[in-house]
Amino acid sequence: MYSCVNADEGRHEKKASSKEQIKRLKDGVLLVRIHTMESSIRALNEINKFKLANKIKIRQETRNKNIISAFRNNFTFCPVYFFSSIYSDSILSNHLNGIIFLNDNLQPDSSIRIGNQKYLTAEFAFIDQDTSKYLSDYYYHAGQKGLERRSAYYGETDMRFEVLKIMSDRLVYLNLSVYLWYGC
Repeated sequence: MYSCVNADEGRHEKKASSKEQIKRLKDGVLLVRIHTMESSIRALNEINKFKLANKIKIRQETRNKNIISAFRNNFTFCPVYFFSSIYSDSILSNHLNGIIFLNDNLQPDSSIRIGNQKYLTAEFAFIDQDTSKYLSDYYYHAGQKGLERRSAYYGETDMRFEVLKIMSDRLVYLNLSVYLWYGC
């Protein structure tokens, strides 16, 4: 069982980490990964499902343009640049010079460079389900030997909805909500 002291220490550690992450974002840039559905479109074209492939391509392009527009119109915290998901390996290996960023029309634009600025990454994706299980209580069950004591566990419900996930410069999800949740 965790004591209040350990829980408080963990909360303060997460809070400090979140502050540092937000400072890194404020002083740097945000690189937003744009998904293209390229492999799905290619697979559909290979089996002669051209209409469906084109429909998916148009839907994804519209979605991506809406994402860019939303950032341009509403996000002023730091500069934002967009990159295609095909450059994820370049982000992971920290080869930013090999990335061709996208302009607001989803066209590759080799004039866009971030230089040596600090950066975090982001993408719109579904929240991963928390698979942790917690001991809630005990209950009694009428079994062959009379009443038997059993443990009751509960876990997170699967509430899947899409969010903007802020990630590290290595595409690892950061829990910035801790900073906001604890009211700092």
